Amino acid sequence: MKLKISFISAIAALTALAVGCTDEFTEQQLDELQVSSAYVSISPAGGSNSIVVTSNAAWEFVDDKGVNAVPSWLTVSPMSGSAGSVTVQFTGEASESYRVANLKIKVGDKEQYVNVAQGVDAASESTIAEALTGGDGRKLVITGAVTGYYQNAEKYGNIYITDDTGTILLYGIADRDGKFQNNPLSSWGIEMGDKLTVVGPRASYQGTPQMNNVTVVKLEKSLIKIVGVDDEIIPKEGGERQVRVVCKGGGPTITIPEADKEWISVSDISMIPGVPDPQFPTIAVPDTAVVTIKALPNDKGGRSSTIVFGSASGESSSTVTATLSQGGAIVEISCADFNALEDGEALFKVSGIVTSIVMDKNDPTKPNKYGNFYIKDATGSIYVYGLLPEAGGATAQDVISSKGIKVGDIITVIGPKGSYKGSPQMINAYYVEHTPVETLTIAEFRAKPDNKNTYYLIKGIVEKVTEEGASDNMDVYGNFNLTDETGSVYVYGVSTGYNGETKKFGTLGVGYGDELTILAYKTTYSKYNLVEAVGMYVDHKKAE
Repeated sequence: MKLKISFISAIAALTALAVGCTDEFTEQQLDELQVSSAYVSISPAGGSNSIVVTSNAAWEFVDDKGVNAVPSWLTVSPMSGSAGSVTVQFTGEASESYRVANLKIKVGDKEQYVNVAQGVDAASESTIAEALTGGDGRKLVITGAVTGYYQNAEKYGNIYITDDTGTILLYGIADRDGKFQNNPLSSWGIEMGDKLTVVGPRASYQGTPQMNNVTVVKLEKSLIKIVGVDDEIIPKEGGERQVRVVCKGGGPTITIPEADKEWISVSDISMIPGVPDPQFPTIAVPDTAVVTIKALPNDKGGRSSTIVFGSASGESSSTVTATLSQGGAIVEISCADFNALEDGEALFKVSGIVTSIVMDKNDPTKPNKYGNFYIKDATGSIYVYGLLPEAGGATAQDVISSKGIKVGDIITVIGPKGSYKGSPQMINAYYVEHTPVETLTIAEFRAKPDNKNTYYLIKGIVEKVTEEGASDNMDVYGNFNLTDETGSVYVYGVSTGYNGETKKFGTLGVGYGDELTILAYKTTYSKYNLVEAVGMYVDHKKAE
């Protein structure tokens, strides 16, 4: 009951602040300058409002550094004036957000403040889906169950909450005394599965919506809690894991995703009765349900399943989740197929050509220490976000430099599929092997000995064939001359990329005059003593 009262009190306090705060306030005016009102209100729909400024000397709007300062959302006209009276107009575009500008007018060594506000500083109830859309600055009341922790969760209260419409990050929660950065989770006793109602401003970080520095106005303890899991990892040979769940209501109910039922199932449920404390025999102690989860052997890539446990009492219900992962074979996969995967912990092997390396922002001559780069095969490109020296290795070891990896090299890495803002990436892959590839001019390439096992990175302009015994074929094989400032070489066939197909050069869209980069080995057609480059496509730029 107290929690319900505090929720109503919080909303009432917000209303009181919005309606009654000026009843006992007296505006302070200067002898040198007077304003018809120190407070200006602009409608949320946008528009203008004005005041009259009366001064005995020249005046202007300034900030603390003595220069004109008005936020970008607000237009003030005029920004300065001379002795006498003038009407100053304040204009703002329509906005869903509540916003305030505290402006300073200076006359001589005296200062007068004018506060401009747009919108109403009142909280509105919202679903999480509604909170995720719209602009920043809106004060919202949202409700959801705790479903995850974020960085520094214990100290700051950074947690995820979820309702039927979506999930949002609460970035900062006040403790019971209203203090921030003061271990709010322990202060409130917030646990996974608890239902929270919070009030605070909608914000965003790098384009991702979140709620900042919120206040808890209601806490409903979960009816169910996971108190133990044998091990979250199941070997690829299969096996069982026990999840121990305490239910304060009925249950537990157990829901396995439909797509995972072919390999994971519930094999047993047993109950351990709660034992009351002898000193408090009338206080009920909930039973613990021991749920045994069975996984079949796995001859594919690693996989995982998120299982939902539920408990209900009357009209109240709560759920918690447990994610079990199973090891598997490391599947070799193309870049395109990797990018199409769901995010997860399963490992995949990818090989391709290094096409770009992210350099250190403080020293652009060196790779950054984390090992971020792009790898490309015939199907597409993958962004590798972090390279480890070996499986289980440490991050930020500058593996790119220590292994001598450079653009044009052929590399094999293993890692899981992740994403950032919807863009796929391989996160913290570990190094397997790489083949160094030397970058050459056309003249340097021609001087190399014939060797079908050694590839070089060469680049030039695509031109018509001029050598005796050679023929153009741009549609099928990719036969043409490749020319740079040092010379020209006859290209006798180009595949569509690393692990790509031959006889499909026309599908790449390369034309005469384009700048083309390929990996190629050198050979010679003895009949005409014709130097040849046989290669695989890397990329090209269309002629201007």
